[in-house]
Amino acid sequence: MGDIKREYDSIVSRAETNSMDSSFFNYDCNGERLGRVVYFSDEQGLRLIRHTYSEYSHFSATEEYFLKGGSLFFVLYNQTSWRFEGEGKTRDDVTEKRFYILGGKAVKCLEKKFSVKSPASVNALSPMAENTDTDCASLEDVKVKFELLNKYRGREKYPECLEE
Repeated sequence: MGDIKREYDSIVSRAETNSMDSSFFNYDCNGERLGRVVYFSDEQGLRLIRHTYSEYSHFSATEEYFLKGGSLFFVLYNQTSWRFEGEGKTRDDVTEKRFYILGGKAVKCLEKKFSVKSPASVNALSPMAENTDTDCASLEDVKVKFELLNKYRGREKYPECLEE
């Protein structure tokens, strides 16, 4: 787990400081779902696929797929939906999922759920929310999403709407 955390930290740091090559494409599914897929690479090859999207105006998500040696080792999902709650106030419902992977198999899966009422910050409350161990059965769905995103890397023509 320590090796996964160190590799994750290194990739995130390098992606945030533009220390890796990157390419991206945007898609628009008739205004219902809008998204961007960014591929980050270095001398070792593809290291991170970051998929951000929103559906209508009340849901947004980021999916991050981390690779080493061409294999997934960590996946992070962050999904936020919001709604009005009282006069001029909103409530964000956040779900974070983490998949720790060794040799193509999930060794640990965590989920964190919390709500944030405006004007509080999601970033401030996330570290305080409790992680719970979850069943890793959904790793197969994660791999399918990863393969879908990975198949568009390096193409000259990108889809108008990302298949699901």
